[in-house]
Amino acid sequence: RLEWRTEHESSLGLVCGGACLKAHQLARDPASVRRTVRRAHVKLSGSVFCQHCGVDLLALVAQLKGLPSEEARRALLLARLPHLARWPGKLDRAATEPSEGRLWEADHRREVRDGGGE
Repeated sequence: RLEWRTEHESSLGLVCGGACLKAHQLARDPASVRRTVRRAHVKLSGSVFCQHCGVDLLALVAQLKGLPSEEARRALLLARLPHLARWPGKLDRAATEPSEGRLWEADHRREVRDGGGE
């Protein structure tokens, strides 16, 4: 009888390291691909900008995190990204828990599930 076993507790035991490890991680983890692309994009452009209006989203997240209340965050969001008024759910999530991911989600003119997010 043939029995398969893995003796590796982590990916580190499957590859030699360095570039091979990075290639293995990229092939196995979609989030790793997104992080790699984001880092390259930020390095190239200096930030992450809204496709709709050009607002610097990383700077806006820092401003939002410094505000004392959800109401103040909501007011700043609507002042800087007025198109968010069309999506109350996205506005609520961005005001409640400001993060780059929340603003990236709000940047989509069309929901990702409906084919947006290019």
